[in-house]
Amino acid sequence: MQVVLSGFYDSIGLYTEPTRKEREQAKAWLAILHMTQYETSSFRQLDYSQQRLLLIARALVKQPKLLILDEPYQGLDYFGKRLIQTSVDFIARENLSQLLYVSHYESDHINSIQNTLVFVHDKELNCYRTKIVN
Repeated sequence: MQVVLSGFYDSIGLYTEPTRKEREQAKAWLAILHMTQYETSSFRQLDYSQQRLLLIARALVKQPKLLILDEPYQGLDYFGKRLIQTSVDFIARENLSQLLYVSHYESDHINSIQNTLVFVHDKELNCYRTKIVN
């Protein structure tokens, strides 16, 4: 809960007492991402994928217009990847925030993301060009 609440203040740790409304919003994000059982857990007690998901909740708590996720599966095992992938798909499907989602692998595709920008190497020009896939 402390990590999610710190998203309101853009801080590492809480140095200000959160309002009741902020606490309610943080609890709501924990519920949306199925993490309410970890509300009182220490960040360090969570596994790596749970920590990653909690940091996504931290970013979403202020309802940003754009959420940038750069390689969100990096370093995760299969189940951790599925946890994050399902959550990102939910965020995109429910339009909770616009997503800029970066991955180097086609297998990381999120079904609810409709537009894909692919960089293709042009050997003649020796540079990368973009290709939009809908």
